[in-house]
Amino acid sequence: MNPLQPANHSWPEAALREAGLVLRLEIADRHLIRVGHCAIFALPNHRLIARVARPDQGAERLEAEIAFARFLHRSGLPVVPPADEVAEHPIETRMGAVTFWPLVESTGRKTDWQALGGVLRRIHSLTPPDGMVSLWDPVGRVATRLESYRSRPNARAEYVQVLSGGCWWGRWMIGGSDPATLTLVHGDPTNVIMAADGLVLIDFDLCGLGPPLWDVASVAVRQRRFGLSLGDLEGFYGAYHFDAAASRGFEDLVRLRELLDCSFALEAAGDSGSVVDQELEIRIRALRDPTDRSRWTPRDQIPTAD
Repeated sequence: MNPLQPANHSWPEAALREAGLVLRLEIADRHLIRVGHCAIFALPNHRLIARVARPDQGAERLEAEIAFARFLHRSGLPVVPPADEVAEHPIETRMGAVTFWPLVESTGRKTDWQALGGVLRRIHSLTPPDGMVSLWDPVGRVATRLESYRSRPNARAEYVQVLSGGCWWGRWMIGGSDPATLTLVHGDPTNVIMAADGLVLIDFDLCGLGPPLWDVASVAVRQRRFGLSLGDLEGFYGAYHFDAAASRGFEDLVRLRELLDCSFALEAAGDSGSVVDQELEIRIRALRDPTDRSRWTPRDQIPTAD
């Protein structure tokens, strides 16, 4: 079965249908946008986005995403807040929890990287709210994908070895961080929409407390691997007031972000020789060799990638 065309009785279709019944919300206009660690549907008639968690994912994570987005929105940051008028909390169904968000129309304009640098600097300056649950755990995300991949009959031992070593190194590196230096982080800050009023941040599944330069490293990887121009990167750095040469440990965070991006392709890997497997081989080779500067295929161009 094509993962982008789920059967009506299966995840994520069944979860969305059940949530619609609970809320008395007609979902006939639904349009599946993407399937990864969650499924994202557009409901254009209601001007909504529905995010459907997988059945084994607890609603606690979704509550944390909602709380983080709500806090940033109330702090005056340009983020998409939850659609509280529809549901203030995740709707738990037999096939996974569902959250609802406003549908923001993209103008199609190029991302304003200078604006993003300024927004991230503001986020990192905020005092974390009391009781906030942090979802920032990139190594945990990689490890989960690795375990799923390891169970496949066609899993390649050398890939498992490289990524297992990367997880070990990542945990060691993060474990040496000074907790006093951690701040609020978006976690995946290149998830933006250029709306009519400007840049808007979306997708908060890696939000929480982390090294602030993690968000900066995530943009640096866009330039190193995915075609972002050096001029755009320098504009972002300037708006953030960042000096890569003077930032200790920054390259380690870049490598950790690359490990996470490698796991996106790992999750989508299929039969040997496929386009995805070829991409995965390129990324694994780069993880093995720190001097490798090969270009990677953006995740929205990788079939079924998160």
